Amino acid sequence: MTTPTCPLCGSHAIREIDALSGEQIAALWRCTGRQFSAEAMRPMTKDSTVSLYSCGACGFRFYDPRFAGSAHFYEEMMQQEYYAAVKPEFEFVLRFAQRQRVKRVLDVGGGDGPFLDLARAKNMETFGVELNPLAVARAVAKGHRMLNKKLEEVPLDEIDGGVDLVTLFQVVEHVPNPVEFVQAASRLLRPEGYMAIAVPNEYRGLGLLPYDPANWPPHHVTRWRKKDFSRLAALAGMRVVARGSDILYGAMIERFIISHNELSEAIGLRRYRVGKRFARIVSFLYRKSGCKYFFPRLGLSIYAILQK
Repeated sequence: MTTPTCPLCGSHAIREIDALSGEQIAALWRCTGRQFSAEAMRPMTKDSTVSLYSCGACGFRFYDPRFAGSAHFYEEMMQQEYYAAVKPEFEFVLRFAQRQRVKRVLDVGGGDGPFLDLARAKNMETFGVELNPLAVARAVAKGHRMLNKKLEEVPLDEIDGGVDLVTLFQVVEHVPNPVEFVQAASRLLRPEGYMAIAVPNEYRGLGLLPYDPANWPPHHVTRWRKKDFSRLAALAGMRVVARGSDILYGAMIERFIISHNELSEAIGLRRYRVGKRFARIVSFLYRKSGCKYFFPRLGLSIYAILQK
């Protein structure tokens, strides 16, 4: 199999830093209570080798884009609760939007519109792009203007010539071509408009949960650090004007240690040499020492706002 190039900078200086088999990834999902059909996992099979790569030029981490989730995968994924009603990045972006007096917002891949609900409560005109027809129907019933099509297929006249803010919450990590995707989103902005991006944090939880199946294909195909936003913005013809991140709470550390041990056992890899009691002690000390104020960038998600 040919090693892919870096989807962020295009470099061929790529090295493999980890790998799982398709069967191991399926086992990780089963350990979390989810199971997917062979059709949903394609082209990944139980015998596939799914490599995590690191770019020697820019340090970006990613997987083979061939393993990006299909429509069938997301149909099965969405049979259970998938869209979060409240996320920390919502508040961060809404505060920014109010300071900049944003009037019109387009949310991409936001399900039935939890963020749009909040934006409308702040007197913003709301639009959405969503591929899940059931989610589209629910958002329309709430009064949002929705388009059930791919982002690159959205014509400007269907959003009245453009919007002041496009939001990409937990979307970019799913697409194999992030630069092209952000460029397509930028096309829908008015001059000097803004784009908010939120992605899972590569350094979340001190890296204690490396085998979370949600952070492997077919679900995610790229991994993000805060510094990757600057390169992404430059390649898309934009600039970063604000950054933010979730806080790492002590309870997360405890949960990640316990979860890692369970997941590692499920796929026959080495677990941490500590148990639940140690995890609880570490969590307690982290909380009582106020470490969340010293390590504010290690929470679940990082986010940035770009300007056109």
